[in-house]
Formats: sequence, C-alpha cells, structure tokens
Amino acid sequence: MKYELFGSAILVALLMAGCEDGKKSKTNTTESVTDNSKMVPETGSLLPYTILDSTIDNGAKAGEKMEIRNGGFGSSAFKDHNHINRFFAITDRGPNADYTDDNNVSGKMFPTPNYTPRLGHFEIQSDGSVVKLSETLFKDRSGNPISG
Repeated sequence: MKYELFGSAILVALLMAGCEDGKKSKTNTTESVTDNSKMVPETGSLLPYTILDSTIDNGAKAGEKMEIRNGGFGSSAFKDHNHINRFFAITDRGPNADYTDDNNVSGKMFPTPNYTPRLGHFEIQSDGSVVKLSETLFKDRSGNPISG
C-alpha cells in the first residue's frame, strides 16, 4: 500500500486561493498565499489518519501485518473560500492494495469493504503540519452511508 505525501495538493490549494476562475481576486490574497506557502516544507506535509485495522497478514512481507489507515485523502482537493489556510479533500473508495496470489492471479484487495468515502476539512498550521477539522461521510439519498 502506498502512503504518499500530500504536499503538492496542499500547495495547489494554497496557490488556487489567490485566484478566482482565472480572474484577479477582488481581495489581495496573493500576499497571504505567498506568506502561507512558506509554512509548508518542500517535502510536503502528511495528512492526519487513524488506524482502521492492523490484524491482516501482509502478503508482501511474511510474518508482518498490514496497517490499514483511515485517511487516504487526496483523490481531489480544493480550497476553502472562507479561510486561506484551509482546504477540503476527498478519499477514494477506501483502503486497497494490489496483490498477486500463489496462482499468479493479480487483483486489488479491499480489506475494509464497508468503508465509506468521505470529505475532510483541513487546516495548515503555522509549523506546516496539517490538522483535520472535520470529516463528512458520503451518504445516499436516504441518508445511509455508501460503500466505496
């Protein structure tokens, strides 16, 4: 399973905050964006996560367990129009991993098939770290959580 830094998406969110539909913004946010982009390290910042499960055998490393993280935000990100240091990001369909079994059959494994995709609201702190402010589960028209 890949765990990637989310730095470029954060920088894009910050840079997008200075523009509005390709037009010059009515407020001078470019200066703020420039100042705030200095907060994010060149290597990016990891988004916060929690552990969903750590009991599943890791097929790629004998004797080890996989750590299934509840995070995975990064399928898309966009700025919070009300706060220069905040952005939203959505998850994909849930934690997954590529595998090849003993019969050389490849596929994708979903260790938490009931995972509900979600929207996260994040804030970049003055030290460059990222804090999750809230999380909203995607639901169907009846209000039931959907599965990825």
